[in-house]
Amino acid sequence: MKNQKLQTRNGMELLSSLCKEKFLILLYFTEQNTPSCTKQLLSFKEEIKTLKQYPMQVLAVSVDKFTDLILFEKKLNGLPFEIATDVNGSLAKKIGIFDNDLQKTNRSVIILNQLCEVIYLNPFYQPDNINDFTAVFSFLEKMNFITE
Repeated sequence: MKNQKLQTRNGMELLSSLCKEKFLILLYFTEQNTPSCTKQLLSFKEEIKTLKQYPMQVLAVSVDKFTDLILFEKKLNGLPFEIATDVNGSLAKKIGIFDNDLQKTNRSVIILNQLCEVIYLNPFYQPDNINDFTAVFSFLEKMNFITE
């Protein structure tokens, strides 16, 4: 999985480079400009101060074209974390969150350690389910990641 690539503003980046120094939270969303995916990203945007307490990098990821993601980010008045495209869903397929029928990913939250190993996975994240949201932060708290 380390050799998988995501397209970011910096071009195609190896997952191993993104995980190298920090843990990585991947906020996979199904499709830009949809109500549930918008809610998913905005809820994490609102909690950025909490997320910054942890040695983590956050990426909002979909299989949409990168140019479409830039427009979506602008519509959301910017995001305090990077956006990325999983070209052809290659990483999502490895993680098991790609829907072959829809050719899209499931809304998911994944946390990877510095070895690019999945240490947390909610493969069917539901933005309207507060338990799904708080479970991410409960996991982070249990891992005792707080640095400040």
